[in-house]
Amino acid sequence: MRRSLSLAAAGIVVLVCSLWTGSPAAAQSATGEIDILVVDSATQQPLGNARTILLGAQTANSLTTEAGEIHYTDAPIGIYRVRVQ
Repeated sequence: MRRSLSLAAAGIVVLVCSLWTGSPAAAQSATGEIDILVVDSATQQPLGNARTILLGAQTANSLTTEAGEIHYTDAPIGIYRVRVQ
């Protein structure tokens, strides 16, 4: 299953795409991947070195690459919020 989420805050747009793996029977122990792309809402250009905070079943923070990307692997399935600073 593929999910998308778009957030706008302080002139920044965050796109989150999650690809979850695992069968329904193994849902409690299933993990997946979270891919985040941070772009400027005015120019649609990627924002490098933007601090992002992932809140949910897993909590993490990191800086985006120069291409505005972050990739998390082995993330527990759940609902996540992303903050960009």
